[in-house]
Amino acid sequence: PNSDHREDGLTLTGAYVCAAVRCVPPGDRPTPEEQRACLPYLVRELRMLPNLKVILALGHIAFRAALQTLSEMASERVRGKFLHGEVYRFGPSLPMMVASYHPSPRNTNTGVLSMEALVKVLNQAKELSLS
Repeated sequence: PNSDHREDGLTLTGAYVCAAVRCVPPGDRPTPEEQRACLPYLVRELRMLPNLKVILALGHIAFRAALQTLSEMASERVRGKFLHGEVYRFGPSLPMMVASYHPSPRNTNTGVLSMEALVKVLNQAKELSLS
């Protein structure tokens, strides 16, 4: 089923949605300063999720922010190169991460990200969270 509006009766179960950058800058491109300013909030937010198993990073900005957040949580640098559909495992004390292109109109209208590719990474993240 698709969610069409807030009162459609559908609920989000077993997932949490958050943003790496909390402002909407001109041109939809957050500056490095804006990204750095938001990072402490993301770190605190994810630390409040003790059962977090999987992070689905939608886009390069989210991917880099997740790496920085996990580095803060682990007190050591966590590394990875962005590859759509890739699963990253950082060890038993940190959640796994799945990377995806951002589902923006720019990426979906130009064919960078198809609906099938997005559904595949969503299912991949779901399966990992249930394992």
